[in-house]
Amino acid sequence: MRKIVLIFVLCMSFMTFAQEQINAPKILELKFEQEFKGATDVSWSLFYRGKFRDQLRYEVEFLKGNTKYLVSYDKEGNIRAIEKSIAINSLNETILAYLKRKYPTFNINEASIIKKDDGEEFYNIGVSDSKEFFVLVFTKAGDFLYLTSLGEKY
Repeated sequence: MRKIVLIFVLCMSFMTFAQEQINAPKILELKFEQEFKGATDVSWSLFYRGKFRDQLRYEVEFLKGNTKYLVSYDKEGNIRAIEKSIAINSLNETILAYLKRKYPTFNINEASIIKKDDGEEFYNIGVSDSKEFFVLVFTKAGDFLYLTSLGEKY
């Protein structure tokens, strides 16, 4: 278990150093403060997303209460996606059954629901064993879509 935690911490540290910490444009900060009053531990980053990594995104990670969020804004200040951490026991039975069947020796480390600006919703489920950590992506209905490495996101 210690190895899993250490690997996870190292991966998260790598991701933190790999991303560019920034001060967001004032207009984005104002929009964020209006939309997510009471947010704490706010951290902005700049990324390129999309199939060809050609879409500039300002992303902000923060806590609101006990819930972790990641919000992705485009350069015009429109919200493109909101990722919200959720309790593992709140996952639907279809997803839990799939994980139990396909990955019986893996631990479920984290779960989140992502809502994109086009209305699409899906789940990201982080799983690990003593050697690997990866994310499984499911539709809102619980159908498996794909597996992605820790560093890849929408």
